[in-house]
Amino acid sequence: FQMAAEEWREKLIPILDGINGYNPVNVETLEEYIHFQASSDKYNFEANLTLMKLYQFQPHKYDHDVALKILLKAVMALPETHLPLLLSVLPLNQQSNEDINRIVTMCGHLEACSFSEFWASVEENSDLVEKVTGFKQETKKFVTELLNTTYQNVDVDMVKTYLGRIDDGEFQDIVKANKWRIENGVIYIRGQEEHIKPKRILAKIDFDNVSNIISTART
Repeated sequence: FQMAAEEWREKLIPILDGINGYNPVNVETLEEYIHFQASSDKYNFEANLTLMKLYQFQPHKYDHDVALKILLKAVMALPETHLPLLLSVLPLNQQSNEDINRIVTMCGHLEACSFSEFWASVEENSDLVEKVTGFKQETKKFVTELLNTTYQNVDVDMVKTYLGRIDDGEFQDIVKANKWRIENGVIYIRGQEEHIKPKRILAKIDFDNVSNIISTART
């Protein structure tokens, strides 16, 4: 039996309430919720961070597959800065893990707008990406948001490359969803003021806490 999103929301209320978030008895329930998120379009950063903190204080309960799903969902949540926050509470004995470094590298390519490198890394790391539903779709949404806030017009072929050399059908769906106009091989993007929205800062952390992970991933 798999609970629906509303049922999960009700079940999580007492778990995420204050000091209850540090109760190790909640690990199994939160892990089940991560699997639910990984197979759906749902995402709850607070619940995921709570579980990662429990892993930090109870490293013997650490589940590597669950942690990878949490980090992948954080990449899918860009431009939110969830990944560094989650990495900062990662158990110390996992901070040089190869799988985690691969996720950090993928995210780094995407944040740096190195789209060719990002899509190449997605293909190289398909074993990781396939752990969550909709990874490619959500990261494509992030790319289109960047295009919308950066360009007034841009070459069609360039955009297709930025989006991972997608087929014409998917490309037309993206054009329609973003209300782009195409003329003579050029995409004209509607007024940038419609796309630019204030960004809410969730938290401020010391990025030195995750510097060793990032530096290892880049070597």
